[in-house]
Amino acid sequence: MLASQGKKALYLCFNEFLLQYLRRHYHDPQITFHNVRTLAEEILQDDTLPLNKVVAVFEQYFESEFNDDDWAYPNIVVDEGQDLSDSILEHLSFLAELQDGCFYIFYDRNQYIMSRKTTGWIDKNAECRLVLYKNCRNTAEIATSIGKLMHMKDSYVNTIQGMTPKAVFYGNEKELQKQADRFVKDMCQQGVALKDMVILTAHSVGHSGLKGCRTLNGIPVTTEPEDGKILFTSVRKFKGLEATAVLLIDVNLSELPDDLMQRLIYVGSSRATMYLKIAFCEDIEKKNYGPILDALTDEPVKHNRSGLVKTLHLEAD
Repeated sequence: MLASQGKKALYLCFNEFLLQYLRRHYHDPQITFHNVRTLAEEILQDDTLPLNKVVAVFEQYFESEFNDDDWAYPNIVVDEGQDLSDSILEHLSFLAELQDGCFYIFYDRNQYIMSRKTTGWIDKNAECRLVLYKNCRNTAEIATSIGKLMHMKDSYVNTIQGMTPKAVFYGNEKELQKQADRFVKDMCQQGVALKDMVILTAHSVGHSGLKGCRTLNGIPVTTEPEDGKILFTSVRKFKGLEATAVLLIDVNLSELPDDLMQRLIYVGSSRATMYLKIAFCEDIEKKNYGPILDALTDEPVKHNRSGLVKTLHLEAD
């Protein structure tokens, strides 16, 4: 809308995959797409800093050394706002106000997964807050499942009906490989294109039970988006994007009570628009199901697999 009025705008996000997608699909001379890394490289005029240091260096420079008169974007739209630090958000807001521009932040408080520290600046400084109560991505069944985990209100569920999300269980890498093979085969039979399905790990690819996997159901696997291949990546890297079908893996039962793991499941599951399957790793003994389920619900449930399936509104497969 800003661009259509001839106004120059910055669209700032956090994730690399999301930035690549935006730059590939949207072209407008009035809009500049950046994530924090590329914005840092532009302002610092240095693209040699390692990824694990560039953000910290940028934050320090942006806060104490940057000349505000050099800022080139009067209007700023921030996506994934929960992933940006308070100092960056505060300075961006000031720069937009300085140039009499617009400043918008889109965020989801349940998607704090890049760090365990949440930002407080948004809640303290938002002059006008609009809440999106309608789920515009997921089917009602998927929305209900992820909403149950996060104890969200029913008002976030839409009315588009679909398949009930499924739960599968595995105990070792061989069993996980079989589940992933079956997922790809089933989705191909359902007519889902390869570009519309993704396998997401709740951890990192290097620590996943599928690390080193070359093919699934005879189809090549890639860790970067590539035509004709199955994308296998982490929830963190895929955040901000979506796919018709999602297989979420490496969900360790022992970690389910952890707040960060719950948010990772929420983010990973909410990438799916139609088909969702969650693969739970049974890294605990059957007798230890009780404390896990007690931490997820106040309702009386059976302390076994079926209790977990019922708790998260999934269907055993």
